[in-house]
Amino acid sequence: MSIRALWVVQQRTDGEPELKLSRRYPTVERRAKILLGPSYTPTPSTSQLLDFLRAGRSLGPLVTLRRGSWFLACLPLARSNSDNDAGIAKVQALALALGLANFLSSAEESSASAQLSSLPAMLTAACPFGTPIDTDLHQPSLNQCSSIGSGTVNDRPTPAWRPIGSQGKAAASALVTEWVRAVQYGRRDVPDAWEVYGCISCKCDLEGWPDVSLNATLPVAGVPLQDLFVHPCVSAVPESTLKATCLDVHRTASCPIMPVLGVYQLDEEKDVASQGGNGGVSVLNLSLCLSLHESVRNAFEYCTVHIPFFNRGFIHVKDCKVTTGNLDVQKEQALLVWNVGTHFPKSLQASLTGKVITEGQTEHKAAVPSAPFCTGLNAYAKIIFKIQDYTLTGCTVDSYSIQVQPPAKIKVTTAKELISEEYIVWNCLGQAPVAFTPDFSSTV
Repeated sequence: MSIRALWVVQQRTDGEPELKLSRRYPTVERRAKILLGPSYTPTPSTSQLLDFLRAGRSLGPLVTLRRGSWFLACLPLARSNSDNDAGIAKVQALALALGLANFLSSAEESSASAQLSSLPAMLTAACPFGTPIDTDLHQPSLNQCSSIGSGTVNDRPTPAWRPIGSQGKAAASALVTEWVRAVQYGRRDVPDAWEVYGCISCKCDLEGWPDVSLNATLPVAGVPLQDLFVHPCVSAVPESTLKATCLDVHRTASCPIMPVLGVYQLDEEKDVASQGGNGGVSVLNLSLCLSLHESVRNAFEYCTVHIPFFNRGFIHVKDCKVTTGNLDVQKEQALLVWNVGTHFPKSLQASLTGKVITEGQTEHKAAVPSAPFCTGLNAYAKIIFKIQDYTLTGCTVDSYSIQVQPPAKIKVTTAKELISEEYIVWNCLGQAPVAFTPDFSSTV
């Protein structure tokens, strides 16, 4: 159940209604337009609502409740104009109206203004984004919102996602996350392509809504950042900062090195394939070699390689060997999973060799994933890894640069990580998809 809008009205001594608080939820209103279609009617304006209260008339699914001098009105979201849906919506809206009435009427006249001033923050906690989660506003967890007062701190509205102030120790953390994606072909006529992009995020657990600043730095001879996108939560970023550092931004950068270089070779034994035909078996010779760049931190949180075999039916392995880690065969998904482990050997190289036997066209093929392009020798291996406390660009956040205004004693933590994203190694013996093949014959 959701609420499209609600109003809190108090009757003055002269008998006229006076609006004390109103809340409208645009996301719920958008849902109402979609659900009701042509029969949709907009939410009444404040003047229309007051006119209805003066006349004592009803307005569609609007629920009104009077408790003393208070009038509570809730407009619920009904999935249709049927009596059944409207009735259910009214009952649920009545529960919220009763909670509001009990909360306001329980205060004495001297404290009624204080109750009313704390109501916006409490509504944000009890009915976030128009969805009531607690209609009893006397709950201790909701009473914590009263410390926020009118719902503004330093002239800033209370955020809907965090209506209750911090209850733990003051802390701030900054995380630099980089994703690297690559496409490797292992062919002299097609160059490999890779790039790195990332973001710097700051998470704060602080009392109120203070200003938090930090500096993200790059090595002197590091790769310059490109395409900086500042999050709307960032209030100010100096131009000088954008040139050398970045604050809460999404960014891309040209990657000087490829962290993991792969060479994938998959060949089919022709004699066996011709004997088996489409309905028989085929034997594939598999070889995959990985090399870790010497400048990359050799400490992975995880490093696995997925080698799928599309359009070939179930698979079986024969004489498959790995120089490090272990191999898992998921024959029903036609997938080899090579768990390289958390470290490469001292040589910084790892390899997988062996034979893969496929069943070809069988009645079980429907259970195996298919890809229109990955037929014949068109195949790839996908490398999935994550390295903590490392970034390719060298971008980092200095913990001493994190400052809070007004000043406060906080616990500061910083971290950085590198994660692979679509890190693909194509079979160099197949026809990998290439949008453009440069002509190297004219170059010297």
